[in-house]
Amino acid sequence: TAQRDRSAPVVLLNAAGNGSIHAESFRLTLTSILLMSRGGHQPKIIVVTSPGPGEGKTTVVSNMAVAIAESGRKVLIIDADLRRPRMHTIFGIEKNEGFGELMRGAKTNKNGSVKLAPTVCETQIPGVFVLPSGTTSDLNLSQVFHSPQISVLLDKLSEQFDLILIDTPPMIQFSDARLMAGFADGLILVVRSGVTARDSAVTAREQLGRDNINVLGTILNDWDARTNLRQYSHYSGYRQYQSTISDSRKAGSDG
Repeated sequence: TAQRDRSAPVVLLNAAGNGSIHAESFRLTLTSILLMSRGGHQPKIIVVTSPGPGEGKTTVVSNMAVAIAESGRKVLIIDADLRRPRMHTIFGIEKNEGFGELMRGAKTNKNGSVKLAPTVCETQIPGVFVLPSGTTSDLNLSQVFHSPQISVLLDKLSEQFDLILIDTPPMIQFSDARLMAGFADGLILVVRSGVTARDSAVTAREQLGRDNINVLGTILNDWDARTNLRQYSHYSGYRQYQSTISDSRKAGSDG
């Protein structure tokens, strides 16, 4: 079905969709993030992952970025899904230089510094910027996410952007998301209604707990309001798309 098609195009929010449940869901998600604080600080660098493939994490990252930019903030998407990068396609930019080149440069620079080459691309959406995956063919992906230079890179980028969203591979199959989360302020787990198996969601959440990763919450993607809200007549108009973020404490108990 289309729901399980991993190659399905990502539909971005736009002004024409201001009144849709799709748009409002991402704005509510943004509000939840902005109201969170840890040690008096709002999360600024956020990793987004999912238990498995095809659960909509890239769609969530893309549209969260648009919602953030709508609020007047400057947001950067880092495409750290080096195994299946898509952000360059979604936003129509080149991926000739990007995260891969920065990691490659970190290995070769004698002083160990990261050169911020002109790889951060401004998109057609004001306020949304993308650091694409770049060329990764000669990178040892099992070592990239252990590099201490990631912390240096994120510190520099944090000075330039209000929020940074990092798209990473599915976490049950690969360790990339868990390693990247060690450099971030928190992680959001995306699960998909009708696709994500409960056991997979529970396994992912338990693993994040064992890793002591700060889980900001869980986003439920593709929730069917017609089925789940049928008993509530005052929600009868909500029939498009629902994306919600739950408190991390609830996510732990609900799976």
